[in-house]
Amino acid sequence: MKERYKLTIEPLTPVHIGTGVELTPLDYKVTSKLGTTDFKKNMYFKFSSDKILKRMIESGDTQKLAKFEEASVKGNMKELQSFFQQNLTSVEDLDYPCEVTNGFVKRYSENQGKDPYDNASKVYQMYRPEGLKTPVIPGSSLKGSIRTAVLNSILYDISDEKYNELKDEFNKVKDPKTFETKLQKALLGNYSDAKNDPFRAVQIADCSFSAKNSQLVGELYNVSLNQQNKKIEHLKIQILAEVIKGNLMGTSEKTETTLLIDTDLLKTNQIRKMITAEEIAKSCNEFFEERFYHEFNKFYEDAFDNSCNLINKLDEIITDIKNKNDNSFIIRVGRWSQVEFVTFDSLDFKKPKTSLGKDGKPKGWGGTRTLFDYNGQYLPMGWCKCTITKL
Repeated sequence: MKERYKLTIEPLTPVHIGTGVELTPLDYKVTSKLGTTDFKKNMYFKFSSDKILKRMIESGDTQKLAKFEEASVKGNMKELQSFFQQNLTSVEDLDYPCEVTNGFVKRYSENQGKDPYDNASKVYQMYRPEGLKTPVIPGSSLKGSIRTAVLNSILYDISDEKYNELKDEFNKVKDPKTFETKLQKALLGNYSDAKNDPFRAVQIADCSFSAKNSQLVGELYNVSLNQQNKKIEHLKIQILAEVIKGNLMGTSEKTETTLLIDTDLLKTNQIRKMITAEEIAKSCNEFFEERFYHEFNKFYEDAFDNSCNLINKLDEIITDIKNKNDNSFIIRVGRWSQVEFVTFDSLDFKKPKTSLGKDGKPKGWGGTRTLFDYNGQYLPMGWCKCTITKL
């Protein structure tokens, strides 16, 4: 039997599901006007160079096509950028629009005239299925976050004796990935292969958002809390990315998808804890709330500036969800969600893997945050409110 639920997803902070594609000004333009259309404010337009060229070919505009060919032969990226941006005159040339933050508009203006392949101009593209203008959170991303929370919940329930056995085994294994695979199997019931993984019984469909009001492009900064003046300080890393807007950014955007739990398939596995809708909500709230409060207390609670005002509101929302104890839960998904939220870092013998420092030793972790700059307000990435309703 398959239990069927409606799963409502409400982003609270920016969410980015990556594609691995980095866009340059050869792919986008920031402007308030497009042809005869005045948008009254600056917008980011992802355009299709193929559509622009096709329009020119169909209209027989040989003069402009000759300019394009000349710039292409020379390999002059600045000329090509200028060519496409000057000839982006129709909404028919667009793939999709996004709103923009003030910081991104400033960054875009500063980069005008530079090589379009300069890293300062590259924007990480949000996942959209081919042919669609709407941003999508894949069901696999949601399921992955839920899986991490449920596994940690099972881990907390095991006996001290079993915990010590796992700890001893970890100390003997040289490859942490090999151990993590064995650990997941041990926690979920020692299944023999992926076909018997109990989480095969959990199915979540992709969820898409509207193309019109949900999309934003802005800057992310790697930051730390100055322990002396208690202010959030920028470090050198700065990223540009497309995101889904969150509730704390002035949108009421939410979407619905379907959650299926195959109870018959679960019964065929000797799972330590049955995966139910109630267990999913409980595990996610316990796992993500604990980690949110740890992050909040470490980085934001003592910050003496107004840049964390929206994070304080996020704290209030998460506390409210916790106190209501209903069919809602919090989750963190997507890129820049921080390593502590996607690993078994609650284990004192399982630390996230980091790069090596100049001394050849692993760097420390958890000392910085990657935050989205929403017009002077910082927001952590990926926080969503989920609500489960039985169908």
